[in-house]
Amino acid sequence: MFTSSLYVHFGCSPVQCSIFQIDIGFCSSEGHPDALTILKEVASRVEVQPGPEFPPGLGTPCRLTSLISSYTRTSIAYDHLHMNDRDLHDSMLAVALEEAGYSRAEGGIPIGAALFTRAGKLVSSGHNRRVQQGDPSMHGETDAFRRAGRQKSYRDLVMVTTLAPCWYCSGLIRQFHIGKVVVGDSRTFSGGIEWLRENGVEVVDLDNNACRELLQGYIAVHPEVWNEDIGEE
Repeated sequence: MFTSSLYVHFGCSPVQCSIFQIDIGFCSSEGHPDALTILKEVASRVEVQPGPEFPPGLGTPCRLTSLISSYTRTSIAYDHLHMNDRDLHDSMLAVALEEAGYSRAEGGIPIGAALFTRAGKLVSSGHNRRVQQGDPSMHGETDAFRRAGRQKSYRDLVMVTTLAPCWYCSGLIRQFHIGKVVVGDSRTFSGGIEWLRENGVEVVDLDNNACRELLQGYIAVHPEVWNEDIGEE
């Protein structure tokens, strides 16, 4: 068995990043399944650069998945990675939820959305305006998309929405190759999220109570408008 250092770089917030050093011990893949699972997750979600003593040919994430690491040291990085991901996703969702609140105050369906860069920079935000503008195509996601203006590429953008995107909005996400979707609520309506996952889109479901309660409160009072919005009779 031999050891080396793995330098892991990932964003901790929209304005900060950190570099962590993890000591790696290489051995066969038997014996430490938990550590291997954690290392696979870390390797698949961060940029990996080899340290100066890293063995030649083992410097890529896909190669790293066959290696074993110290469970304790790696699990610290794993927990930190997920904590910061969750914080970032929550901060993004807060913008979409604020938009949903605007729609509710305007008498509309309380669904909001926002487009961000993967680092957390806000590109645009919007909300459902079916009632306000008499426009059945103006869902939260389409409003945010339109307000983003022309983009050369959407592949590195994140669509954040308080409700799982319907088939119409899921089609927009696939058409323009938006690579990641953060969802506040999929219990009220699951839309096309499984289809998006099957087609390679990363979907993060935060199962947020505030998003769910806001919309379900509206549906209880205006079921006919809700059914109209999702194409049900």
